[in-house]
Amino acid sequence: MREQDAGLSLGSGIGRRSFLKGAAAVAAIAGASSLLPGCSLEQKPGDDTAAPGALEDQKFHCVCPGDCGGSCGMWVHVRDGKIVKTSKYDCEDPHMTRICQRGLSHAQRVYAPERIKYPLRRAGERGADEWEQITWDEAIAEICTKWKEIQATYGAPGIAFLAGTGNAGPDQYYVQRLGSAMGASRIYPMADMNGLYMAALMVTRGPYLHGNSANSVLDSKTIFMWSNATTSDHARWAYVQAALDKGAKLVVIDPNFTLAASKADLWVPIRPATDAAFLMAVTKIIIDEGLQDTDYLTKGTVAPFLVKESDGKYLRYSDLGLAEAGEGGGGIKLDGAASEQAAVDDGSNPIVVMGANGVHGSRDEIADPVLEGSFDIDDIKVSTAYTLLKERIAEWTPEAASELCQVPVETITEVAHLYVDGPTMNYVGFGMDHWVQGPWPYHALFTLAGVAGNFGKKGSGISGQMGGSSMGITGFSVGGGMTPPNPIQGPVVYSQGLTELLDTGSYMGFPLTIKSLFVTTGNPAAGQSNRKAFLRFVETLDLLVVCDSVMSDTVRIADYVLPVPHWFEFETAINVVQPFLRISEQAIAPLYESKRDIDICNLLGEGMGLGDQMGLTAEEFLSACMSGEEAQAMGLSLEKLRAEKTLRLLPDDFVFGENYQLPTPTGKLEFYIENPAQMIPTGAQLDTRLLALPHWEPPIEAWPSNPQIEQYPLTFMSHRDKARVNSMFCYSPWLEDIFPEPTLDLNPVDAQPRGIQTGDTVKAFNDRGYVVMRARVNPAIRPGIVDTARSSNGDRYIEGHASDVTTDAFNDLVSSISCNDTLVQVEKA
Repeated sequence: MREQDAGLSLGSGIGRRSFLKGAAAVAAIAGASSLLPGCSLEQKPGDDTAAPGALEDQKFHCVCPGDCGGSCGMWVHVRDGKIVKTSKYDCEDPHMTRICQRGLSHAQRVYAPERIKYPLRRAGERGADEWEQITWDEAIAEICTKWKEIQATYGAPGIAFLAGTGNAGPDQYYVQRLGSAMGASRIYPMADMNGLYMAALMVTRGPYLHGNSANSVLDSKTIFMWSNATTSDHARWAYVQAALDKGAKLVVIDPNFTLAASKADLWVPIRPATDAAFLMAVTKIIIDEGLQDTDYLTKGTVAPFLVKESDGKYLRYSDLGLAEAGEGGGGIKLDGAASEQAAVDDGSNPIVVMGANGVHGSRDEIADPVLEGSFDIDDIKVSTAYTLLKERIAEWTPEAASELCQVPVETITEVAHLYVDGPTMNYVGFGMDHWVQGPWPYHALFTLAGVAGNFGKKGSGISGQMGGSSMGITGFSVGGGMTPPNPIQGPVVYSQGLTELLDTGSYMGFPLTIKSLFVTTGNPAAGQSNRKAFLRFVETLDLLVVCDSVMSDTVRIADYVLPVPHWFEFETAINVVQPFLRISEQAIAPLYESKRDIDICNLLGEGMGLGDQMGLTAEEFLSACMSGEEAQAMGLSLEKLRAEKTLRLLPDDFVFGENYQLPTPTGKLEFYIENPAQMIPTGAQLDTRLLALPHWEPPIEAWPSNPQIEQYPLTFMSHRDKARVNSMFCYSPWLEDIFPEPTLDLNPVDAQPRGIQTGDTVKAFNDRGYVVMRARVNPAIRPGIVDTARSSNGDRYIEGHASDVTTDAFNDLVSSISCNDTLVQVEKA
């Protein structure tokens, strides 16, 4: 462990070790309960005032936007120009009046020894961690000179931009403004997109992503959780706990016995990557027992819509010669923070349904369409979407699912009965997202919600990290500031497509050579799956520029490093997780020579001769973010936000999809996906018939049918840990004293034959790479699985890197991280 300058984070001459040594709560902090929201380092009433005779504290309202999705408000206390502590902010919603140890310890990051103080230029070999301090003028001039040389040789797409997900604020989108002004390529980062994109295809995105207001879970009778929210999702666990206190039941579906599972009324230790089959079996039980919600199926879903046997498309009036053919619906464009419908049925070419009297017509004409049946209309063979769904899930009997999922038939049946007895909330994290076949369980989950009628009502729908209480951006659109005049659309390359780019010199069949990469709000050299492929890509670059506030794996391999401020050092606005838009005030001036992303992009734009397309001040950019029609209808403005600090955007009782209406092309929950379009085009041919309805398929790698399992018999999985949400926030001295290093957890069944005990140094490895760390023998981990936190930079491992072993494979529909679909062997090092 490294020591830091005493007193820098506390402003009182107290070092971190002496502070912790004298704190009576240290033992409790190390336990799970003390790391729940609001339990660590909480300030008591009256603590906000300085001691008699001391300088009076100034308090600034700030937000922690650190990628967990919480975006909790906090007070940042400043004394004599230095941040001395943080404390929780009393929100009008008491469940949001909390902040976890991650956020409360951020004052230390402001004064961290890893803090980057000045622009740096690589002085030795790339990755040697040898640097030369330079001026901003030198950095901008040299970068722009190299960029112009690259553009002259390889064209505008020879320069690429990658903005990660390490900051929930809008600044990262201003980087896209520079990229669009330059016509540069965009590298789409590996992110948790399987569930988000499937939801976008099936229900699109509302103001709360895909669900109700956060407190809707308080109306739930049963909560089904696919997440260890107590650890990964502190901010939202408060609502779950309040619901449990009211009498709600909790069902946790997880291979491992997590802290959340310990709180459950029913824990379902499912076999990894079999959730889709499990959910289809639950759906089949509900239908077979006649427990489905026929009213919601008829009015709220596409169940009665007729589907053509010939091409799998909906039967429309144009097929019968009653209207002109048109787009008839379309895919979803999902661009990081926003989604939009590519095409919407406007009523001019309606979809056909069948009435009980045998007369067909549009949904508006047929008041009570049939849900089931196959028909021949004008020699066109059709079936209802519901009929096709029943045919698709027919193979997933409870017995078949039990054999595959390794869950007793009785448990599957119990889950079905609990689920249909609503209102039922699906609390969904990203655990089942991290597989190559990660989209399919989400397809099955939304379908189950539609069949059971647990959608569009209080206490129902989707919540959690990918659900109702996450990433709402209503009234806060970055579009106004993200797009420059006369933008140039460059290629968009998913980061896992970089291997294809290196191997073929082309992407989607078009020649493309990228020679410079600009990275901000991300740490791909740590977070990328199969990171060695990313490092191989970096080796081909002439120029890697990284913006960050602390040294990270990506910074250490850069050619130029540009220092950015901590969140507490500039003003911004945040609207993630909550129905509020919050101001995050500037508590202190940017330290050292750091500049925020907006200012850096403006300097680079000017250096590239694009000053007329850039040049927005931070204030102008924030104002532009609140200039949309919805924002104006709500009366939002930067001035109002500054005055009130928190502005409510939506009511507490907001219900997404209420009254059977959703913002999909059909206006309904589309469990039958007519046009499953790729999230990011790769040129792959999709099996649209297969993707139209829920299905299950085995993982690409981590499955017994893979011959490699003989050599690498353990599934390598990862999670968000209590102390660090990801590798960008790896360094926090207080929390590192409690969690000093990553560990590899494995079940005694797997540890004993390998002679491994807790504390041993072990090596996990496969053909891609290896990582060495301490072992922790843990019976809560399912046999056959090893598990670690994916939140560390390379210097926290004894050797290697956890991301070196993980796969970068992905399915053709969704560009998403698949890190759990990984096989390894483990041995004592």
